[in-house]
Amino acid sequence: MRLLMSIQSSSLVPRLMEVGRALLPVFRSTARSGRSTGSVLVPRWLAGLAVLTLVGLQSSVHADLSVVGDTDPTPGNISDAGGPIGGDLIIGDTGIAGLFMDSFPPFSGTLAPIESDNGIIGNQEGSIGAATLEDFNGGDWIVTNTFFLGNAGQGFLDLSDSASVEALDFVVGALETGDGVGTITGQGSRIITDGLIVGDFGTGQLDVNARGILVSGDGGSDSIIGNESGGVGIVNVTGIGSRWNVGTSGTNANLFVGNGALNLLDPGQGTLNIANRAIVQVAGSTFINRGGQVVLSTGGRLRRLPSASGLIEIEGELYGDGYVDGPVLVGPFGQIGSSAGDVTFRDNLVFSGPVDNFGTIFVQDGQMDFNATLLPLINNFEIVVRNGVMNFPAGLENEPGGTISIGGNSTLHGLINNNGGDIQILSNSEVLFVGDLTFTSAGLLGLAAGPSAGTLDITGTADLTDAIISLDYSAGVLPTPGDSYQLLHAVGGVTGTFPQVASAGGRLWDIDLMGTTDTLFATATAAIALPVGADFNGDGIVNQLDMQIWQNNYGRTAPPDLSALGDADGDGDVDGLDFLKIQQQYGGMGMPLTAALANVPEPSSLVLMLGAVLGFGLRRR
Repeated sequence: MRLLMSIQSSSLVPRLMEVGRALLPVFRSTARSGRSTGSVLVPRWLAGLAVLTLVGLQSSVHADLSVVGDTDPTPGNISDAGGPIGGDLIIGDTGIAGLFMDSFPPFSGTLAPIESDNGIIGNQEGSIGAATLEDFNGGDWIVTNTFFLGNAGQGFLDLSDSASVEALDFVVGALETGDGVGTITGQGSRIITDGLIVGDFGTGQLDVNARGILVSGDGGSDSIIGNESGGVGIVNVTGIGSRWNVGTSGTNANLFVGNGALNLLDPGQGTLNIANRAIVQVAGSTFINRGGQVVLSTGGRLRRLPSASGLIEIEGELYGDGYVDGPVLVGPFGQIGSSAGDVTFRDNLVFSGPVDNFGTIFVQDGQMDFNATLLPLINNFEIVVRNGVMNFPAGLENEPGGTISIGGNSTLHGLINNNGGDIQILSNSEVLFVGDLTFTSAGLLGLAAGPSAGTLDITGTADLTDAIISLDYSAGVLPTPGDSYQLLHAVGGVTGTFPQVASAGGRLWDIDLMGTTDTLFATATAAIALPVGADFNGDGIVNQLDMQIWQNNYGRTAPPDLSALGDADGDGDVDGLDFLKIQQQYGGMGMPLTAALANVPEPSSLVLMLGAVLGFGLRRR
């Protein structure tokens, strides 16, 4: 609702509906005097080659303002010295056209900017238009209303050598057959607009390179990459000095990447690539929606204007090697990662502001830094680390419903407070916590035992008072009574309630310090773990471990014996009735004992837990 309200409040959308959409009949109007209205039916690749050839010929003779092909006004009615058009300027109405503009000698003096009510490159379906603007002494196009690059046809715009386009609104790939590509290259080359849409109903791309500049939202309108259903937008900002400014300190312009607010089931697809230390700066909020993706590489930076108050909200994807400046909220469908696909250990994604995660944080063969100095990283759903490094100087708070899964050779720097979430150390892993680990309330600590057990080393203290040890024995054979394996080592010592009993590999295990103060061991006993009632793992108590088993198997009806998989009432399926058994027996030994009821969580807490479990499959992809 918040995203939708933001879109509806933007001045850009109604302005385009009143101006831009109404322009289509104008673009298809009868020909002005001296202009042919015939369509040129040629293969698309040949048409594109023809446009490039026309533009190339014009540049080779160093013309000032050259216009060829199907334009409105006709080429003969456009001054080669620039200046006002007296209406709309269309390059490629129904056929092929090209425009080339610079002030290269032998022209003397300053080439006047082109001025038009609207600017259109590639107007009707099947048309192809191309415009090349160069030189700071000219090469400018000023549009009073809207510039359409690829309205229903194909449009190409190249700006270099400090050339510019200024428009009230700028749309790339307007209608569903529209396809527009714009390139801004070189210091001083720029597009300046208020409202910007790249990929409205069609396909659009803007490339900002070599210190080029894109400025949008200077009047407070939003910028959108991938707007309507079917719209595909791409913006690439590359190189030191290249930047895109969305809004100013005096406006509250927002950036939408994949505008999911207009169609949640089939949102516009938007991609923003920021590479090689380029900067995208937003005065308002940045919304990376379900159809959106932001990729940072080699030091690219996504930055909220420091004086602004907006958020960077993620329901799509943000990943790569670069910097994110500003507070970040990762939604239930959102993902942030240190890399994507082809990765190296050098990949490093750095967040300078606080991060609140309700989605997925994934560190694969890379590093992720959360450098907010006063506010900790807050995890409400999922953090996955595989052969990665995480830094959180202000700490990590793992809240109820949050899971942290760590595997491979991984290191986490900072204090970790587990406030009711779960932490899992995978087998065959070497994991190091640099700092303290504290369980402030009941939560699962998953550790591995066996010949291929993972190791957990902690440089500080490990307060496991409220930890419930979940043991993973994956040797493939039944453990022998007396088998003992180290689970974790904490230099500052281990505190907690020991011994505990855990179930793994078909046996019960004693979890104890075995006379030490800093090392936790698991020792196999002769007792066989047998499920009883809601004690699905047979460890003698109904707790979160059994709740997790029920959650993982909810809805199962096979095999016939589901007693170890969540079927507490023995009726052959895992359903809500079994959840009621868990509630009745929670804290006991798998029987509805009166003494055990004192440890049952409040019914409201279990209802919330049940709602979270049943909704789990609906909120993930």
